[in-house]
Amino acid sequence: MARSTQQQAIIDRLKQIAEALDDGGALKMSQDAATDLETEEEYLLMEYMELLEHIPVSRCPICDADLKVTIDLAGFDGPWWWTTCPVDLPAHKSCQHFQVFLGAVHLRGTEPEESSESVMVGPAMPFVVTRLLEHPTAKAVLSAFETHEGHTVFIIAYYSEKPFPQAESHQEFRHESYALLDDQGEIEFAEHKHDRWDFDLDPWLQTKQLTWIAPEDTSLRLRSGLESPYKGLDGTKMNQVLEYGEVDHYEAPHDQEDTKFERH
Repeated sequence: MARSTQQQAIIDRLKQIAEALDDGGALKMSQDAATDLETEEEYLLMEYMELLEHIPVSRCPICDADLKVTIDLAGFDGPWWWTTCPVDLPAHKSCQHFQVFLGAVHLRGTEPEESSESVMVGPAMPFVVTRLLEHPTAKAVLSAFETHEGHTVFIIAYYSEKPFPQAESHQEFRHESYALLDDQGEIEFAEHKHDRWDFDLDPWLQTKQLTWIAPEDTSLRLRSGLESPYKGLDGTKMNQVLEYGEVDHYEAPHDQEDTKFERH
């Protein structure tokens, strides 16, 4: 899926602003000039988010409703991919059973050069988080989509009739943490989960707690059983991070203690 001319112009301008402000650039210009660029960046990011379309990526195995998110499949330079983005992403369009989605990306042996911000795409193979599937009534659905450059994006969406307690959920794909809200709905803390990635899908496929959608199946038909196209895939199990045309590999999470910190 290619971007519109308007979307690409926004991203090109965001890169120019980042280059101007990075590496001490902000210190070499007047305070007013730096503030003007930061303000322009914020407006451009909001415009970019407004232009993103909601794409059906999964289907609820409980009520059959589609999950639609604003994933940017045109390239990893889109702010949708940024590990940290200063503006809010558009809300997902989902049913009440949807809890969170995680993901992975197979880069097909390439090193994408377009990313100018840190982009955390996870391993190259789909996985499940056992702790999430141990919640009563929890189920997961696995699907896959191709980016404009031919990379494979795996989506693992979690659903449950009983909502996950917020402290027992998980940060979304691409992000390092997620917000914990107080009784007034205000952000009180941010939490980073470190659950081990379980790449052995067979037990979950066998019990049908994990179902799947065939790659690029726009009808989002839910399928079950061990005859899954997601079995036997190759690729790194390490955490891939893209930045400035390089792919760095970091240790995968392995059930370390959760990290909680205050959000200001």
